[in-house]
Amino acid sequence: MSNPMIRRLSSLTYHCIAMVAAALLLQGCGDVESAEADPREGLYLKQNRTSSNRNFLVSYRTRPHPLPLNQRFAMEIEVAPRPGRQPGQVRAVSVHAQMPAHNHGMYVRPKVLSQSDGLYRVEGMLFHMAGHWKLNVDIEHGPFVERAVFDVFLE
Repeated sequence: MSNPMIRRLSSLTYHCIAMVAAALLLQGCGDVESAEADPREGLYLKQNRTSSNRNFLVSYRTRPHPLPLNQRFAMEIEVAPRPGRQPGQVRAVSVHAQMPAHNHGMYVRPKVLSQSDGLYRVEGMLFHMAGHWKLNVDIEHGPFVERAVFDVFLE
């Protein structure tokens, strides 16, 4: 027979791990990224990412989808104030990406063009390696910069 103290510790360890896992899952629930197909062929819509100071909602669309490996592609980014927030006029939006596992970014510098109020076109994006990328959208307003971060996985 096994020792009752060891069974009790094993049970306690299991419950502690389960509680920590649940807390980590709940921590990300406020900024859950949802992805859905766009009705326009060739576009992929990712939306509902909140900026770092929670003033903006940011979404992006890529063309084409799926994203090509080591080929240039374009993006559309939409930046809108969250309901009830008045963060001020957006002065600039910039986009860059990095691979956390390799500690490097893209080899190119994309160009961001303002299309209309809150809508931006990004040209010259290029992911040169397969793997996990962090897509960073920086929003300058007043003296502040906020960031929305999207996880992108390329095969």
